Amino acid sequence: MKNKLLKTSVFIFLMTVTMSVNAQNRQQRQPNPEKIIERLDTDGDGKISLEEAKASDKGRLADNFDEMDTNSDGFITVKELKEAMGNRKKTN
Repeated sequence: MKNKLLKTSVFIFLMTVTMSVNAQNRQQRQPNPEKIIERLDTDGDGKISLEEAKASDKGRLADNFDEMDTNSDGFITVKELKEAMGNRKKTN
């Protein structure tokens, strides 16, 4: 149940952060982990801290931060974000 909730939360967060609607045809673009990191990384260190996650998008990423921070270093990297996105795709 926890894993399903995590995957659902990650999916909702990623879609909210990265969804872009074309004004003419309203097509969705694929989430881009590099762009997500770039958008949320306010201190420019190339990764997302818990504080940055809490400050972004009403803290939805922060809710699942520990699960996405697979090496428990206190940051979500592009690699970890890609892994979370890949895990989400495998279950859909």
